[in-house]
Amino acid sequence: MTKWLTALAIVSTSLSCNLSAQEKQIVGKVVKIADADTITVLDADKTQHRIRFEGIDAPERGQAYGAKATDALKAALGDGNVVVKVKETDRYGRLVGTVYVGEKNLSQWLVASGWAWHYKAYSKDKKLAELENKARAAKMGLWADSTPPMAPWDYRAAGRQRQAVKKGEAAPVGWWLNTSSKARHNSTCRYYQNTAKGRACKDDEGKACGICGG
Repeated sequence: MTKWLTALAIVSTSLSCNLSAQEKQIVGKVVKIADADTITVLDADKTQHRIRFEGIDAPERGQAYGAKATDALKAALGDGNVVVKVKETDRYGRLVGTVYVGEKNLSQWLVASGWAWHYKAYSKDKKLAELENKARAAKMGLWADSTPPMAPWDYRAAGRQRQAVKKGEAAPVGWWLNTSSKARHNSTCRYYQNTAKGRACKDDEGKACGICGG
């Protein structure tokens, strides 16, 4: 471990000399993977940095394909040594940047492999947009499913709405029919737009979900 940290310190110092005052680069080892777009990196000074991948959004752990996307990232990380080119700090205190394993840009790799979306609300990256279109056409990763999972930003919004409904501050705004089980889920349910097979439906189709009441 000591030799590894010493090596990182040498590499980090060498790289930092080539950076402008506005740039920040972290060289370190991944010590935690929250999901397929958020990791924690330990640098040579034994400081941990929470990193959010720039330009992409991957399935949440509770979503369909969340675990598979995370496993794909673990495999791509190899021994866990990474370089992070930091762009900014987000409102949650995470460093947002591009993560590299060798010369591999992991944001691009995840999108190209079908394990993440191009996060268009926060990124205008044409390369990521192109890679997502190609992954969709080739049915890579989560796009192999005839009914791909809800986009993560919609999944999080549904979670917020679910909490609002519980507090009596909102009402369901849509319904989803699991075409395999015929169960109907309303927009507050964790299974809303989050089943292997399904479609939008009316509030009287199928049978009511035992969790959300349909």
